[in-house]
Parts: sequence; structure tokens; C-alpha cells
Amino acid sequence: GNILGPIIYFVVWNAIRLGFMWYTQEFGYKAGSKITEDLSGGLLQDITKGASILGMFILGSLVNRWVAISFTPVVSEVPLDKGAYIEWDKLPAGAEGIKVA
Repeated sequence: GNILGPIIYFVVWNAIRLGFMWYTQEFGYKAGSKITEDLSGGLLQDITKGASILGMFILGSLVNRWVAISFTPVVSEVPLDKGAYIEWDKLPAGAEGIKVA
């Protein structure tokens, strides 16, 4: 409820902001055109490579969400001879069915 709160916040925030702006402006002025040489070298290529890897990672994670593939895998289409498999629905119930199987 004190009026000094917003005033102090405004003054401190602007002091930090102006200090940062002054430092970055001085840094850019001193670096000059040499900064373009730095960016055209390995740094820019590393940033581009990192951005490409991040993009592929995000695309790979989104594929699972947006793509739906439904298919029934076929293990074998070879017809079996009679007696090569157990017809479970035709077995008698109980212990007799186990003996027949």
C-alpha cells in the first residue's frame, strides 16, 4: 500500500535495463564488423546444426501423435494338415478334453 513500491521498482528496473543496453551497445561497437566473421564461421554452423537436430526431434515426437497406422500382421499363410493343430472349441469339457488334446 506504499507509493514507494512502484517507484523503486520502476527506478531499479530501468537502471538494470539501461545498464544492459549500454553494455551490449558498447560490445557491438567494439566488435564491429568482426562479429559477422565470427557468425559466418563455426558458431553459426553449430547453431544451425543444433536447430536442425531439435526440429527433427520435435517432428519425431509429433509423428506418434498425428499418424495412425492400422494393419494386421500376417505370420503365415501356409495351410496346416488335419491334426497339426488343436481345435479347442471341439474338445470335451474338463479332464477328458485335456486327455484328448
